[in-house]
Amino acid sequence: MRHAFTLSLIAASLYSCSENTFFKDPEVVDGLSPGTILGRVCDPSGRHWLPDAMVYSNLIDDSGKLYDTRISYTDRDGYFLLDPMPAGSTYTVYVQYGDAILETHEVEVDDAEEVVLEEPDCFDPLELDVAVITGDYDDFQDVLQHMGFANYELIDGMEGDEMAGFLNDLDKMLEFDIIIFNGGHVEEGLIYPAPPPEEEDEDADGGLLFDMDEDADADEGADDTGAPDDGDDDGDDTGAPDDGDGDADADGGPDDEPLDMADEIMNNLRNYVAAGGSVYASDWAYDVVERGWPEAIDFVGADEVPDAAQLGENGVVNAVISDGALAAWLETDNTQVEFDLPVWPPIEGVDPTVSVHMSGPIEYRLGTSVYSLGNAPLLVSFASGDGKVAFSSFRVANNADADVVLTLQYMMYSL
Repeated sequence: MRHAFTLSLIAASLYSCSENTFFKDPEVVDGLSPGTILGRVCDPSGRHWLPDAMVYSNLIDDSGKLYDTRISYTDRDGYFLLDPMPAGSTYTVYVQYGDAILETHEVEVDDAEEVVLEEPDCFDPLELDVAVITGDYDDFQDVLQHMGFANYELIDGMEGDEMAGFLNDLDKMLEFDIIIFNGGHVEEGLIYPAPPPEEEDEDADGGLLFDMDEDADADEGADDTGAPDDGDDDGDDTGAPDDGDGDADADGGPDDEPLDMADEIMNNLRNYVAAGGSVYASDWAYDVVERGWPEAIDFVGADEVPDAAQLGENGVVNAVISDGALAAWLETDNTQVEFDLPVWPPIEGVDPTVSVHMSGPIEYRLGTSVYSLGNAPLLVSFASGDGKVAFSSFRVANNADADVVLTLQYMMYSL
């Protein structure tokens, strides 16, 4: 997390917000110079920093007599400053909003000490740098604006060159705390390898069919999950970074063919997350998660076939908030999720290491047959290295009501 201001600037800006009940200049006590107490207050909901809270502490002499009170009001970013505070004493700092005392702190101030209280956990959209891969079927950036995010950059996901340039540059990717993939971005050749010309065939809808037989990815150095093979028969469920040997392909052979661009991009994404970055994908962008971390989530359809999971039926799902912390955040344990378009990717199951935040009964169609899943995960996340990956099977912008916006705020904070 990045703080918007240095502590010195905060203290300077807050000095005018502090006030003393009796405006008594503190005297030097036992040769000790007065100090200050700087802190920050979060709204009890945890959803934003709290402005206009009153923070105060009583000054009591050696005889136990109250002789002064220091008062400060939090600014728009929740900061307060109690100044000056005579040194050599321990103070009780009260945080009050309306008639309620929200919290108290016991603080000792030594000679000329600038005491900085530990900052509480609180959602602050200004502290996150976000990259958004745009797509035809979602507009997460619109929801970011609604949530107060200002530090985000749009990467054209419908223009292959721009998207490839970004995802091929790991250093650039690491400048961002979160990379979001909207559904409907370019996938062929970037997220999964483009098929050789002899394996292309047009279907009735003008799309491409992919012959993913057992030999199809042998030249790419990939296993049957579509992820690069690290040469370890036991596999690696965590998506850990590769060994950094740019001359060796996934099989470790220095003289083999170089990785396909899609494999290079997936390696970059895994390395980005392992280094502490986070990825959020929605709807049709599920292939990012399927190829990057194939063991984490079990989507319907053939795992090795691109877009094969896009079978979901449209409708409104009565979703259960299965994450207790999220339910407390929302102050409810259920909500509704709308699938206004069919052919979205349902989840059949998840690895035990995956957190399910939201689930519900859904239907999907395979040919002329309709199948039901009574409790399909709808919103999930998991850790990989020092970072996290999250996926929602529903389109974000289409569900931007109060509950879902707060859910996404919770997810962004958790990432």
